[in-house]
Amino acid sequence: SSGINAEYGAGYNNIDIEKAKELGITVYRIPAYSPEAVAEHAMSLMMTINRNIHLAYNRTRENNYSLEGLQGETIFGSTIGVIGAGRIGQCFIKIAKGFGTKIIVFDDFARQNFPQTAKELGFEYVDKETLFKNSDFISIHAPLLESTKHIVNKKTLSIMKKNAIIINTARGGLVNTKDLINAIDACKIRGAGLDVYENESGIFFFDCCNKMICDITLSRLRANRNIVLTSHQAFFTNLALRQIAEVTMNNVELALKNDLGFTGLELLEDGKIKNG
Repeated sequence: SSGINAEYGAGYNNIDIEKAKELGITVYRIPAYSPEAVAEHAMSLMMTINRNIHLAYNRTRENNYSLEGLQGETIFGSTIGVIGAGRIGQCFIKIAKGFGTKIIVFDDFARQNFPQTAKELGFEYVDKETLFKNSDFISIHAPLLESTKHIVNKKTLSIMKKNAIIINTARGGLVNTKDLINAIDACKIRGAGLDVYENESGIFFFDCCNKMICDITLSRLRANRNIVLTSHQAFFTNLALRQIAEVTMNNVELALKNDLGFTGLELLEDGKIKNG
């Protein structure tokens, strides 16, 4: 190939693989790095929203020690829905099981190809509607595909429990942000913890304190007391960064040898992507 694109992450939805092939550029990605880090952050967001820790933190800084409005729910005995049973999803399931919860999972690919995982980890595969209807908490760990884009939308939000909480540490485009905010404002669900946002490009990872950001949806996210927003930091641990650096250097070595290995992406004739 005449060029190398060594992605510093797992997702490649922002890359035109067909164009890269046309230009002779080989794209490599990092399919997995410390999935525990992302799963732990998802649980942190869930705990924060559920127990209103963000509100309590701000109050005590102002010398306000009232408990009014801080009541949460006991996670033990609840039902947690997980969308996506890949590496990160499985790590989250293991953490959630430790709270004494029932786990239900929507992932048609995993259900068909890895049915044994449900028994091994102690969860039940269900359809999408069942998951949204029956979950007290939903954590999203799915890739962004045409079939998963805006999987959280007005329709799916409308069948959720009124006290439910949604967590997204995967990809911003999995959630229709306006529909989510409207559902929370209308008290159709309780709240959300988001580490990603569908229009985050050019904003997340940057200090925008002295910039005018003309994004009404982002302003609504930031202003809503029932939403905790972090800046795509779920992966950001020392262990994960070491693993990312190691795999990236290995990808460069593979590229110099014209070897795709298990991380090089190749567009096949049927339109599918090898190692994708």
